[in-house]
Amino acid sequence: MAGIRTLMILACALALSACGSMSGGAVQTVTVDTMPMPGASCTLTNPKGVWHVPRTPGSVTLANSGYDLTVSCRDEHGAGGEVVAPAKLADVYLGNVLLGGAIGMAVDMSTGGAYTYDPRIIVTMRPGGGRTAQRGSSLPGRRASGDPSIVPTPAGRAPDPMFDRHQQTTPTAGFCCGPLRP
Repeated sequence: MAGIRTLMILACALALSACGSMSGGAVQTVTVDTMPMPGASCTLTNPKGVWHVPRTPGSVTLANSGYDLTVSCRDEHGAGGEVVAPAKLADVYLGNVLLGGAIGMAVDMSTGGAYTYDPRIIVTMRPGGGRTAQRGSSLPGRRASGDPSIVPTPAGRAPDPMFDRHQQTTPTAGFCCGPLRP
């Protein structure tokens, strides 16, 4: 009798842990701010939809996705900026995998509940618009275009593609790993 009771408690715990991730984990609120000038209008896009922040700083509730979130902003004077916020595995996802098993994992992956974005996204505005570097990749030598192959060359030295590219992609990590992400 005690074995059946233990089995029932375990089954209920597993079932409830999978459902817990389905309730509210697929959406989150993100605050967007523009620097150095607030007051811009922003559009946030991922494969799950398009959301608008009419005036920064402002917040919007959006659907999480395993894909990055593109945030494009413009102000009334023509300045603009764009940032790509990477999708990250949510902290609670591992717990759901352990307790909810394959069902909880599948539900979270399909609904977007396994992923999250930074709760605050800052877009650097530039006169005339333009794309800023990806969030979290403020490596020395990265231009506003976000193109990692463009690295400024010091005066008096010819560009060396192997040296400049290696120096740019490995700021403090070993030679195998590429840039460190916070």
